Order: sequence, then C-alpha cells, then structure tokens
Amino acid sequence: MAVIASYLAFFPVSVGALRGFTSPDAAADGVRLDLFRAYGVGWWTTFWRLRAPSSVPYLLPALRLAAANAVVGTVVAEVSTGLRGGLGRMIVEFGASASADPAKQWSPIAGAVLVGLAATGLVALIAVGLRRYRVGEAA
Repeated sequence: MAVIASYLAFFPVSVGALRGFTSPDAAADGVRLDLFRAYGVGWWTTFWRLRAPSSVPYLLPALRLAAANAVVGTVVAEVSTGLRGGLGRMIVEFGASASADPAKQWSPIAGAVLVGLAATGLVALIAVGLRRYRVGEAA
C-alpha cells in the first residue's frame, strides 16, 4: 500500500525537481549561473544558493500533485489489498451493504477527501514559508 502511494508521489516530485534544478540555465538566473562559474563557486554552493531557490516554483505544484496522488493511491491500494479498516475498503463494504443509509456510504469518501485536503493544505503551508522564492509558479 505504501509502495503504491510512494510510487504515485515520486514521479511528479522528481520531474518537478529535475525541471527546477535545470531552470537557471534557461531563465534569467542563467546570468547568475555564469557569474557563479566565473568566480569559481563550488557545486554545493551553486546548488544551495542558486539552483534550489530557483526550483521552488516547479517543486510546489509537483508537491501538491504528489500529495493528492498519494491519498488516491492509498485508497485504491486499500481496496485491492483488502485491508480491514482502511478508507478504501470501507468505501467498498459500505457501498455494497448499506444501500438504505446514504450517510454511511458517503462518510468514508468524505474522510478521504478531508485527508487529501489536509495533505494539500500542508503543502500550502510549506509554500507560505517559501513565498519569497515563488516569483512565478510553473504550470
């Protein structure tokens, strides 16, 4: 179950990180990259002072997507593995047995939505802390 969730969360983050870490070459930060090279600044300093801050507009949308994907992947994995007590299994069981009580059917779905919103809200809190690096988010 955790493997599926991490698999779904890994790829958006890795693609966003790769695009973000290579963005100083193509953007206006390319001038600063040339300046760092001209001064002989080391790789780690260039990474932390230039590449990491310029990757924030690419990483934050990827993290939001990864948070939502991880929740969906976990719910789907719970359905397929048959884990008792998980939200995905509750959706299947309540959908099959509780046709007379609509609240019982929709409560695990609402719980999954709330977990997804909480995960996305956590990423939004991280974005507030990184707001000075968010010149313009990449779509």
